[in-house]
Amino acid sequence: MDSSGLGALVLSLKTVRAAGAKLFLCSVNEQVMMLLQLTDMDKILKIYESREEFEKMMKMM
Repeated sequence: MDSSGLGALVLSLKTVRAAGAKLFLCSVNEQVMMLLQLTDMDKILKIYESREEFEKMMKMM
């Protein structure tokens, strides 16, 4: 992911929040995770290791 991808992610996050919803990420590869950590986006977004983990958490909500 480059700066354009990160910008698109931030725009998506703003759009989703404006609609009163939440944005989650799952199955993020190591390189993308490093970028999210460097930009502190990992503190803003909930990131799940796998789709299965995400689905499990959604069932519990």
